[in-house]
Amino acid sequence: MILIEIIAALLTLISAYQAKELDRNTWYVGGLASIFYALIFIHQELYGLFLFQGFCIVQAIQGHIEWKKLNVNSAKLKDWFLFSLLTPVGCVVAYSHEGFKLLDFFITAFSFGATYLLIKGKRESWYIWGLVNVISVFLFIKAQLWISTVTYILLLINSIFAIWKWRKNGKTVSY
Repeated sequence: MILIEIIAALLTLISAYQAKELDRNTWYVGGLASIFYALIFIHQELYGLFLFQGFCIVQAIQGHIEWKKLNVNSAKLKDWFLFSLLTPVGCVVAYSHEGFKLLDFFITAFSFGATYLLIKGKRESWYIWGLVNVISVFLFIKAQLWISTVTYILLLINSIFAIWKWRKNGKTVSY
């Protein structure tokens, strides 16, 4: 399982860096990372995060399509409305197992909405990812997933740099 965690961690870090740099390939790499993390989360009985990986794989396809021409900007009322609809979907997914874990619940819930905002090129997605990364660090410490703990600390740092870069980078990117 450690080799799978190492592969998942490396792919996740590469994907997060690519997203920060507005590289459309982030969606391919992120989808592959989700496959590896799905194996880890099912083994750890983190069923909300396991199910979220399936969502990520589907969203990777949508993200790759949407990022063909990406306009980086701030979220509008419509985006926050859809975020508010997707976050409860994450809550239902995370709560669906009787071994419900509170951190799994929050990470899954907010990840659904953050993924939507990221696909749409909204700067605010990085603030939410920062929060998700902080909570994930605590969960992975509790689950003794040390490689993932370090990975999510690095993802938190990436989120901070992405906030700065995407604030400064209010433009349309075409591929």
